[in-house]
Amino acid sequence: MLEMLINAIEELDEEKVLKIVKRCVAAGTAPKDIWMALNKGLEKVGMRYETGEYSIADLMVVGIIFENVLEYTNMCDIYDDIETEAFGKTMLLGTVEGDLHDIGKSIFKGAMQAGGFIVKDLGVDVKAQDFVDAAVRYQCEIIGLSAVLTDCIISIKEVIDAFKAAGIRDQVKIIIGGCVANKTVSDFVGADAYTKSAIKGVEICQGWLKDEQE
Repeated sequence: MLEMLINAIEELDEEKVLKIVKRCVAAGTAPKDIWMALNKGLEKVGMRYETGEYSIADLMVVGIIFENVLEYTNMCDIYDDIETEAFGKTMLLGTVEGDLHDIGKSIFKGAMQAGGFIVKDLGVDVKAQDFVDAAVRYQCEIIGLSAVLTDCIISIKEVIDAFKAAGIRDQVKIIIGGCVANKTVSDFVGADAYTKSAIKGVEICQGWLKDEQE
């Protein structure tokens, strides 16, 4: 059934997605398993966007589908399996300059909050210096940069370069997410990690805190 859910997300079939989700909930499927299937479907949509098969409008559609699913299932339930280990650490989150997409960022924000982090969300189309200023103001140790558009990869790099210019790059960990996130991009911009999965992203950030404590 979860494979059917992945395919329905990929095909942007909202009616089918909601029907399958309802069946999964009724069958007692673990919230985390539903979440992972949804995330996998989102990844496939992102891949279709990257190849030009899907448009920005299609990304907006999948965002609406996600919001409706989360509303039906109750977002808190989706995050029940995430361990709360962050002890109130503050994370700074935002979509980089030139990109107005926020569905993936919003999902990740909810997962991070469920994981025990305090999240300062700067919103979308955020300038590089604004990330630096906010990181200093809120004493953030982890920075999350989101982008969907490939044209905005350079904006991610500009943010990281701004942290270097401010002399505080070594004081923060930077994770990137969104359709553009992969190892090649992560290496190019100089990020510490990348993720296309909200839950995996939380695990990465919690792992950094554990390393810090050891």
